[in-house]
Amino acid sequence: MNTILYIVLALAAAYFLYSRLAGGGVPSISNNEIKELRAQHPNLEIIDVRTPQEIAGGKMKGAHEINFMSSDFQKRISKLPKDRPYLVYCRSGRRSAGACSVMLKQGFEQVYNLSGGYGG
Repeated sequence: MNTILYIVLALAAAYFLYSRLAGGGVPSISNNEIKELRAQHPNLEIIDVRTPQEIAGGKMKGAHEINFMSSDFQKRISKLPKDRPYLVYCRSGRRSAGACSVMLKQGFEQVYNLSGGYGG
């Protein structure tokens, strides 16, 4: 019985750690924190990494549209200034976490993932 309990606890701990680190250590913010982030970073740039079909249903005002699934994603991202702060979002927060990880690897200094995604 104790062995099963230890296995369940170990699996739960592993899942918790994976879910926290899956974004590669990218800071995540909620929809409720966007206003505060904008106040801290008046030059905040917003990037929508959803597909054109998803964006057709609406997007954040002023967001750059750079589809994470497109073959030229990394090329388009690399053309952006690396010293500005960026808020990146998708539908659920997973693709945007991946996009943030790519951006950090390319040398971007301040990237934030919108947890829960657009409308989340």
